[in-house]
Amino acid sequence: DSPDAIFPSRRYAKISTQALPERFAVVSRVKKEIFSVGSRGESIRSAVLPSVQVNVPEGAVASGTKMSLQVQPVDENFNNLEEWVTVSPVVTLEPADIIFKKPVTVTIPCPVYSGQSNPDIQPSLRLLCCFPKEAKAGSAQTPAYQWQDITGNTPLTVIGANASFTIDRPARYWLIETRNPDNVTADARLIYRKLAAVPYLAKFVVFAKLSADGTEARLRVFCITDDKMDKTLEGQTGFVEIARSRDVEVHDGRPIHIRCLGNLAPVQRDPLHLNFFSFRENRLSVTVR
Repeated sequence: DSPDAIFPSRRYAKISTQALPERFAVVSRVKKEIFSVGSRGESIRSAVLPSVQVNVPEGAVASGTKMSLQVQPVDENFNNLEEWVTVSPVVTLEPADIIFKKPVTVTIPCPVYSGQSNPDIQPSLRLLCCFPKEAKAGSAQTPAYQWQDITGNTPLTVIGANASFTIDRPARYWLIETRNPDNVTADARLIYRKLAAVPYLAKFVVFAKLSADGTEARLRVFCITDDKMDKTLEGQTGFVEIARSRDVEVHDGRPIHIRCLGNLAPVQRDPLHLNFFSFRENRLSVTVR
């Protein structure tokens, strides 16, 4: 696709076509950098995020050892989504089947939260890692990963905006600053799933229709991933568009929670939410008074 089709940043691809295939697929993965490390050691710096460094000392590996480094950055706004936790980039070292003969030092940027912090709550910086869990013999499943909190037996050294620690084998490493350290591994699974979810740009459009006596109104909330606002049935059945959002990021298969504020109150007291699924109609109906 042409550069003009990338909007508003290179995280999104806009596809224009005159054909109508059954599906489109944009396939990508976290960039893998390959390094050849000799017996004299090596200082590895990520081209994706230069503040991520791996210092392999002399004698830690055999000559000609191939190592790979993957860095999954965290969007600058990601840590605003959950006030109770902040996360660093995810750093993966491979191959996982080697053991370092000497400790290897890894440096990762500390989690950064750009919102307002609460001075009365002191978060705890935790170091998590996961090793690939081998699939059962004969199974077509890919290896699964299980996060472990290794802060207790892996000392962290924080200097400025970075944290360093030593490891004895490659794995996937992640720094999480949390106010609930006892539940950090469970939180990590949920946050990592969100971090790896496919993002889409969408608009929220709200239609309304007053009841005959004017005491209630029916609202229809749409999450629309194209520009065709006029194709909805509501525009032909007496509903009026009353609000439209700017482009916002939503994630496939994730719930979107909605609240009514001000002088509007839903008739039903159940929590309002809709699950977003790409290339489907995403609609929520609610009656308010």
